[in-house]
Amino acid sequence: MDFAAELQKLINQQELPLADPLTELSNAHLELSRKQSELSQENISRVTSSVSGLQKATSAMSLQTEEIYDIIKEADDNKKELRTVAKREKKLLTGLIESIDLLDGFLVQFSQVYGEHAFEHVEVIMSKIADILEESEVQMLGFEGEHLNVRQHKVASAEYSDAPEETVIAVLERGYAYRDSIIRKSTVILSKGAE
Repeated sequence: MDFAAELQKLINQQELPLADPLTELSNAHLELSRKQSELSQENISRVTSSVSGLQKATSAMSLQTEEIYDIIKEADDNKKELRTVAKREKKLLTGLIESIDLLDGFLVQFSQVYGEHAFEHVEVIMSKIADILEESEVQMLGFEGEHLNVRQHKVASAEYSDAPEETVIAVLERGYAYRDSIIRKSTVILSKGAE
């Protein structure tokens, strides 16, 4: 028997006839289109869900960004206010220091005219002022016996003395510091050491 006859015999023995190849192909194509449509709908649904999630996240980030900008603006405003306060404090301290200088000069002249006893009452006032300055974080700079500190001292002159070299032997004008900032250096006379 030849091949075609054998194939025909096998087809005839089948209980169900074989479907037309075009029909099968058409059915397969329809099934594939249906599956593709299902997948497309599923993908569209996923993408829509993802886009919705991204929109929510973007909206939340936008709100957070606005809050951050508000915080930054508030910090800038606070910084400007602190600068203004610092300028006022410096002006107040400068005025107070000038007043102390005048009082200090007066005391020297007063003690020369009326003697050391009269000077004791004014020393109590100066001590109170020094306490107030210290409580306000203002430090007096420049004391006899200190070693030269170029950050705190301005040297007016140097003289021979029994004190070690570069030791303050006289304070011409007291200096002041507020916290870590030097408001004014003290003007001093230094020792050159022994002749």
